[in-house]
Amino acid sequence: MERAARAISSSALRRFPQSLRVGARILAGSGNNGGDGVASGRILQSWGFPVEIWRTFAPRPQCGTSDSDWQWQIASCFQGATFVSSEEADSRLEADPPYPGLWIDAILGTGFKGPLRDRLTRLIRILNRRCEAVLAIDVPSGMDADTGFPSPVAVHATATVTLGALKPGLVAAQGLEYSGPVEVADIGWPRRLRVEC
Repeated sequence: MERAARAISSSALRRFPQSLRVGARILAGSGNNGGDGVASGRILQSWGFPVEIWRTFAPRPQCGTSDSDWQWQIASCFQGATFVSSEEADSRLEADPPYPGLWIDAILGTGFKGPLRDRLTRLIRILNRRCEAVLAIDVPSGMDADTGFPSPVAVHATATVTLGALKPGLVAAQGLEYSGPVEVADIGWPRRLRVEC
């Protein structure tokens, strides 16, 4: 996850330097995709960029031992870290003035199989309508990583950084429409374990 986060942060800096000067808002889910986003937010903050981590799920006790749980715990110890609750995220995404910084989509990853819950469908529709610079992690949230179909909507990313290997859904069906330019980040997988589509 640390390697993934460094690759995501580096991609964000290369592709969106102007937006990052304003800052980054991480829309983070509860799984490993969210953990990747939280860790990349911590790295971007350590590089001097303003970062807000927007939770997209109901809070739970952070006492788990998954990689994602550890990333939330580590980030909460960083001075200056700004966290936005899921309730506040819902209201602010629609009510706040358009944000000129970078949004990082870390809501859902490759394990997602639709359909989306109503709340996330609404959130993604607002994101698509109001946000200009969006970097998706692995696959745009709401898109099936195997088929490339939204379920029923998906994040319209400005660009996508996918981890380890290209996912079939990024180039199938509507994948290219939703993912934008795709960068495959090397996160240290042994070559013999990679399956390229």
